Amino acid sequence: MYAYDIAEKEAITLLKSAGVKDARIEKPPKNIDADISFPCFALSKELKKSPGDIASELKAKIDKKIMGKGIIERCAILGPYLNFYIDPEKLAKSVAEDIEKMKDRYGSCDEGKKKKLIVEYVSANPIHPLHIGSARNAILGKSLTNLYSMLDYKVVSHYYMNDIGLQVAKVAFGYKKLKDRKVTERPDVWMGKIYAITSAFMADDADVKKELKDKWPDMYGKLDSVLAGEKDMERQTKEMLQKIEAGDRETSRLFKEVGDLCTEGFKKTFARMDIKFDSYDYESMFIIDGGASKVIDGLKKRKALKKTDQGTWIIDLEKYDMPSTVLVRSDGTTLYLTRDIAYSIWKFEKVKADKAINVIACEQELPQQQLKTALKIMGKKYADNLYHLSYGLVSLPGVKMSGRRGRYITFDYVFDEAIKKAYEVVCEKSPELSETEKKKIAEAVGKGAVIYSILKVEARKSVTFDMDEALDFNGNSAPYIQYTYARAKSILRKAGKIKKCDASALAGEREQAIVKRLAEYPHIVLSTGKNISPHIICNYLFELAQEFNNFYNSTHILKGDAGLRDARLALVLSVAQVIRTGLGLLEIESPEKM
Repeated sequence: MYAYDIAEKEAITLLKSAGVKDARIEKPPKNIDADISFPCFALSKELKKSPGDIASELKAKIDKKIMGKGIIERCAILGPYLNFYIDPEKLAKSVAEDIEKMKDRYGSCDEGKKKKLIVEYVSANPIHPLHIGSARNAILGKSLTNLYSMLDYKVVSHYYMNDIGLQVAKVAFGYKKLKDRKVTERPDVWMGKIYAITSAFMADDADVKKELKDKWPDMYGKLDSVLAGEKDMERQTKEMLQKIEAGDRETSRLFKEVGDLCTEGFKKTFARMDIKFDSYDYESMFIIDGGASKVIDGLKKRKALKKTDQGTWIIDLEKYDMPSTVLVRSDGTTLYLTRDIAYSIWKFEKVKADKAINVIACEQELPQQQLKTALKIMGKKYADNLYHLSYGLVSLPGVKMSGRRGRYITFDYVFDEAIKKAYEVVCEKSPELSETEKKKIAEAVGKGAVIYSILKVEARKSVTFDMDEALDFNGNSAPYIQYTYARAKSILRKAGKIKKCDASALAGEREQAIVKRLAEYPHIVLSTGKNISPHIICNYLFELAQEFNNFYNSTHILKGDAGLRDARLALVLSVAQVIRTGLGLLEIESPEKM
């Protein structure tokens, strides 16, 4: 049990001894220096007394119980609140011992109790390379898999491949028509060209055709020779989808081949973030195994579907305050949502997930709500254990992306540019380092800058990615936090071996501010998991780095009394450990030199 957990338990015991049966304590606001607060409003109505009077009476009773044996030192009244204060010496000692003992596991807990958690993320359509928007999905998903492993969940990561959608049908159509299918570059880049050019021919858009012909003359020429004479291409692609739903294996194999080829390119990008999926799941699975048909049959039995005059089947959701939506087209083919419902059932009933998180863009909020409602209509109690992490768009100043025109800023390009700029900064700041060290640091700093700049923004909000801001060594950025870590490690290298010390010597105001911040970390990790919000850890690490740098700039850490010196060094070591662990949860490296 961590220091704050011990203190909270002790505060509840003290309140119980004073007659409070169900004490609900809370963390006070940042402008209040107390560690734990008990608001007395709820008792006011019951006892017919003012909250302030109740706080006074409780304090009088509790003061007699605080004997210096526990971690709580005293309590005090602030208006209607009874505030508790932790003994600073005991807190410093407890935090230092926990971090020294647990190291990278500091902040972990058994909240998950080994339950199976599926995190489905990225799941980009296999029609072009992963772009900066897909990057946000990948970054969020990877941080969640790291985080929930820390919280004792059995985390399994899934990639859901759309191998039968209309966009995939377009690229599959162009791919099938190609006479020369030799892949001459990264397969995702190669597929992106086929998708854009085939889409332009289907739309017969002269402006887009000209743009793509100028950009990719070789691929354009190959597709022009086979598509120029084609008629009714849209009808042909729709017929391909109908064939898949009718069980045509040849068409299914074609679509799967296209999806797998493009995903081979994706995997090169994933490797840069150490992303490895435990399972690649195909949308076509739920056509082949009859899962989508079972969804339709199940909803029909519950009279939740109705057939329109146009011959489509829609699920009636008006009574649930959301629009009804089509699940089966008039030609008998199912929609993405239909198959997604089957996929969710498969996760819980076949894979035996206890909980599932879908990392999907905010424009899918309504379909995700419709999916969850459909599961509830079908009597699936696990619907409440299905969560949607909705994330906003990522934009770059002056850039308008369009897959149809082949205009996108790839994830790899952003990483490469950040690493290149980071290398320039490292060379300027640390010219004495070897070339190997410079490149290694630049890789960690550049990638970290991109990841952090996206994660620090609450997922639901849109992000405007600014390279200069991401690489700012003085702002709320990964380089600032990484530099703080490197500074701490530099101090420890200069100090040499740290002697066993008494952490209770850390009584200074700045030292105590850091101790309290370190004590908060386990609650921060837990809060991040409960709220599915990695930005909470980002904010915490930035504030911890600020506290440490304030301490560094105002304190002669390596001078003075030997006992205090060693205690301060132990504090530096603790800060370095927590920064390293926290950045690791975000999939960001912590260079020891910068």
